Amino acid sequence: MTDIAISIKNVSKSFRMYNSPAERLKELLHPFKKKYHKDFWALRDISLEIPKGATFGIIGQNGSGKSTLLQVICGILQPTAGSVQVNGRISALLELGAGFNRDFTGRENVFMNGAVIGISRDEMEERFERIAEFADIGHFIDQPVKTYSSGMYVRLAFSVAINVDPDILIVDEALAVGDIKFQRKCFSKLEDFKEANKTILFVSHSHTTINNLCNAAILLGGGTLLMIDEPRAVTMHYHQLMFGEDIAVTAKSEAKTSMEAEQDSVNLSSTSTINESMTDQDISKLDDKQLRQQAFKKLGITEKKSTSNELRHGSGDAEIIDFGILDRAGFRVNYLTSGDSYSFFFRTLFYKDFRKLFLAFVIRDVQGIELFYTNTEILKISVPGQKRGSIMQIGAEVAMNLAPGQYFLSFVSLDSESSNYLDRRLDAFHFIVRMPNNNGGGFVNLRPEMQISNI
Repeated sequence: MTDIAISIKNVSKSFRMYNSPAERLKELLHPFKKKYHKDFWALRDISLEIPKGATFGIIGQNGSGKSTLLQVICGILQPTAGSVQVNGRISALLELGAGFNRDFTGRENVFMNGAVIGISRDEMEERFERIAEFADIGHFIDQPVKTYSSGMYVRLAFSVAINVDPDILIVDEALAVGDIKFQRKCFSKLEDFKEANKTILFVSHSHTTINNLCNAAILLGGGTLLMIDEPRAVTMHYHQLMFGEDIAVTAKSEAKTSMEAEQDSVNLSSTSTINESMTDQDISKLDDKQLRQQAFKKLGITEKKSTSNELRHGSGDAEIIDFGILDRAGFRVNYLTSGDSYSFFFRTLFYKDFRKLFLAFVIRDVQGIELFYTNTEILKISVPGQKRGSIMQIGAEVAMNLAPGQYFLSFVSLDSESSNYLDRRLDAFHFIVRMPNNNGGGFVNLRPEMQISNI
């Protein structure tokens, strides 16, 4: 156990759930101990060992048991079953509101927190100036905590947590509340902790933060331990669960039939109808549902239903029925290599006649930041008018210079004359970018080539 900071063995935690306060009282007073509650298991049989010096990420959906696990590790909650052994002093920054007395001043809370973890008042006096300087909340240090903003609260709480010389630092998503400058300051301090071989447990919903900060991670779901692995593998699996997708790698070495390749190929701005032999009068006899059926049959595809992460709206007078990314061989892919070329494409089925159209692609990251967009107006492309029953394909050749990460592609069809969205599918396509040779970091791959010479 000398190399283990935290040992968790078969830990489970249940809470009693009552439909009303009256049922809680009935159970308490019932002469035959009748059960009125239901057991909610926040954690189920968790076993885990965290080595000393590890920076350990914990990720999972809301309600997966992350905060409960941290509270059990800190001793705030007792497990219903199992055991937790901690080797070293813990300092924890848990959810906003935990650990401080709202009626005490900031100064009083600093000394109270020190006393709770066994640090004498004289020792806290020596550390107080460092704590106040890092928190940087000015005269508010002597004001009641209940007067603080959420940002000020986090500043003081984090400053206390890192200045009590912990062996184990636990941070539960709270840093997301602070401003950008303070967040940078905090992450710089976390890097110092890593270099000092301190153990860090870090809970976050940000896959970028987990990947960059941690050297191992776990995924929780429904109170159970779903996965433990290196951070990128865990965060990738987390997003597959979040967005309900089964992301399959399409290797270039896989054999593809000419029929499949033809089906996946896209010509820029090409147009066809449901059935070239049909007249306008024939098409007019089909209702919208029949048009859709004919379109899917013609293209040989199945319907791309909206996923939980997609935001979709529009008039319904046209429909984006197919979309994706193609590699240079014309195959559909959702794993991309940074530095390679690809084609974004989508296909729109029209239920009415339109004279002027506007089409667009947008790339956003997991946090919703718009990284790139282009459209037919920017590129000065004239989009031909469309008749009812037409299927229009549009593709855009792009150089994939994004850094490794997870991204979302959106598609837009708009009637230029009325400025009404016909179909707008935001974050409809989830794709992952990988880099064969790690040559940098950040959001983009600038494909650097470095030269060194004497002058």
